[in-house]
Amino acid sequence: MKDTFRLLKDKKLRHKERYTSLGYQYVIADNINFLNNDDWSELTKNKTVFMSLAYLQVLDVHSPKNTEQRYALAYQDGKPIAAFVFQLAVICGEQLLLPDKKLKEKVVKRYQERVLVCGNLVSNGLHGVALSNELPVEQGWRIAAELMYRIRRGEKINGSVNFVLIKDLGSIWIPRG
Repeated sequence: MKDTFRLLKDKKLRHKERYTSLGYQYVIADNINFLNNDDWSELTKNKTVFMSLAYLQVLDVHSPKNTEQRYALAYQDGKPIAAFVFQLAVICGEQLLLPDKKLKEKVVKRYQERVLVCGNLVSNGLHGVALSNELPVEQGWRIAAELMYRIRRGEKINGSVNFVLIKDLGSIWIPRG
């Protein structure tokens, strides 16, 4: 019985935590050129080329037809502390067909989902997060979660986002404890 109460209390605490702002300031943009380039470059220097301004500017122009880009910078007291790359992808039934298998035509025509991804769908590896050295990894993921929530809520005008995921999470990014 004690375990049940503990689990309920923990669930309630996690729910409250998910719906409470962390108190950081954010800039969310549909194009990398809309963000402060100096702040972005400072956070992403010595990181993956897939977070460089040059690469993301090309991605904005030549991204797959079923994707849209979103970018975010997080600030603490006016100082940039984290940079994020997100993609919204529309996945349709036609994309799920394998050459040697067939799905019923009804399913193929009706199936469509919008997915918000933290990361880069056109590369392998976690190429969607750059944290300042002063920011603990766990706090960085809390910021990512808050940003995904905000983007998802803001996207309601364009239709719902059916899934949210973090792509290619490596072991160095998982907090220990």
